[in-house]
Amino acid sequence: MNYAGLAYIARQHARLTSGQGVSLVIASQHTDEAVGHINLMRRPQPGVAGIGYWIVPSARRRGIASRAISLTTAWGLSAGDFARIEAWVEPDNHASQRVLERNGYLREGRLRSFLTFGDRRADVLVYSRISADAKS
Repeated sequence: MNYAGLAYIARQHARLTSGQGVSLVIASQHTDEAVGHINLMRRPQPGVAGIGYWIVPSARRRGIASRAISLTTAWGLSAGDFARIEAWVEPDNHASQRVLERNGYLREGRLRSFLTFGDRRADVLVYSRISADAKS
């Protein structure tokens, strides 16, 4: 039995039941195979969520991330009752920057030495969509 996998699923479910956010599997529309993950997590500011996502390497460059971001953003800005959804992206992740821009996210700036990955500190670029963007 894969206990690490079960623990991961339990953590994702706990996010939903605690009101912290929602984590979803991204499935291939052709095979129904899991090819990634997307989440919307509440930020401390009222009405603000962070979006995070990843796609397995073998499924990249097929528009899967773009469709998942589009659907999740639309839901978050309407039924999810968020006024703002933001993404934090490392500056060298050009593919993620492009997919966000294609989905109407605007680059707002850079936060220097903002996140920690193990022993490494990293800058992030901040992208956002707000509910007014969805109406225009």
